[in-house]
Amino acid sequence: ALGDDFTVTSEIQFVTSAPTKTPSTIPSVAPTSAIPTQRPSITGSVVFVELTQLVTESLTEEDVAKIVASAEETFGVYPENVEAVVTYQTHGEIEFEIEGELTPEEEEKLISELEISIAEALGIHPSNVVVTKGKEEDIFQYTITTPTAEEAKVLQDQLQTPQIIEEIAKKIEEENPSVTDIIEVNPTYGVYAEVELIIDTTNTENIEEAMTIFEDNY
Repeated sequence: ALGDDFTVTSEIQFVTSAPTKTPSTIPSVAPTSAIPTQRPSITGSVVFVELTQLVTESLTEEDVAKIVASAEETFGVYPENVEAVVTYQTHGEIEFEIEGELTPEEEEKLISELEISIAEALGIHPSNVVVTKGKEEDIFQYTITTPTAEEAKVLQDQLQTPQIIEEIAKKIEEENPSVTDIIEVNPTYGVYAEVELIIDTTNTENIEEAMTIFEDNY
């Protein structure tokens, strides 16, 4: 499952006291989730690396261990200096039939209610659903985050069933009079694995060079 198919983004931060929530960096392929992950108690320099890859199944422990070992070697750090957090994401678009134009407040309300409606219809926590406005007036994009690729596939399939779509539409239409119907739910093919590495690089000699080498490896 590993190799050249990963999209890698990385950033360096200098930490004086360790934060407890993940800052959400957005790679070009996929928006990240709102799931907070506990930070290791690092002070000094920290590199956050995100690897994103289209997968057909969950990464094995061995897959993740290989990525961690590669980071340890490239950055010249001990095993306890690299932490990996793995999640899975599916994406798609929902097109609404909307009368007139939404005000910014109405749009914000619709996004918030859409996140809750999708979560309730699928039986997951709202923090695992992120909705953003698409380029077109009546299109909204969603990202669903899960702990396994298999669960992500199931949820993506459920989102295409008429009863689930109807349940979401009914709730949205009740709360938003200008929304008259869901025209289409259009999932993007596949499930993305997202591996976030938190690397304590306080003892790394040349951080910038290590980041470049690591990105080139994938």
